[in-house]
Amino acid sequence: MEKMDLSAMSAEELRKALAEREKAENREQEKREKSWREVKDAFVTKAVGTMREISGMMRDFKGEAVSNGNALHKEMYEVFGKKEKEGLKQFSLVTEDGMMKLVIDRQERQELDETATVAIETIKEVFRAKFAVRNKTMYNILDGILVKNKKGDYDERLVAKLRKFEGEVDDREFSEALDQLSKSYNTVGSSTYMRAYVWDKERERWDDVPMAFSRI
Repeated sequence: MEKMDLSAMSAEELRKALAEREKAENREQEKREKSWREVKDAFVTKAVGTMREISGMMRDFKGEAVSNGNALHKEMYEVFGKKEKEGLKQFSLVTEDGMMKLVIDRQERQELDETATVAIETIKEVFRAKFAVRNKTMYNILDGILVKNKKGDYDERLVAKLRKFEGEVDDREFSEALDQLSKSYNTVGSSTYMRAYVWDKERERWDDVPMAFSRI
């Protein structure tokens, strides 16, 4: 490219030259941005497509594996002449060499209904009366258990956590409120989980097989 002699150019010629240079730079920038957007779209489209495919495969695999696992577990009682345990929510299947294990776990999702409000208020009143003044540390611990999560719900294990302090609280109203709170739980659904493990001989422990991207 021929080098321009700026000293020989008029003010108008300088303005035009600068304008042309700016246009050329803008065109180059637009090309870079367009290229980046095209590469970005191609990458995201491929990544999302692959993840959707893997997600579908995992969903199908889980359904088949859980079904086969449940069938094997049920058949085990018949083969070995044992009485099937009712209400069993978790079981394991281990290879004969003891090197691999599959755990199938069904967990119920529970929520507190509107009747829980009265019981929780009673519990809070007992906490305030017993600990707010004479034992701030205990009060803060107990009161912290009653904090709702980001979704605005109480912990599903709320009753179990509070039961641990029943002896220390030692209050009839507290115990009755816990009983009432237990009755306020309603099952709203269930989820089935499946986890795989491989035995590590050197460290003598079960290592889980990670399925979440964050752990791979």
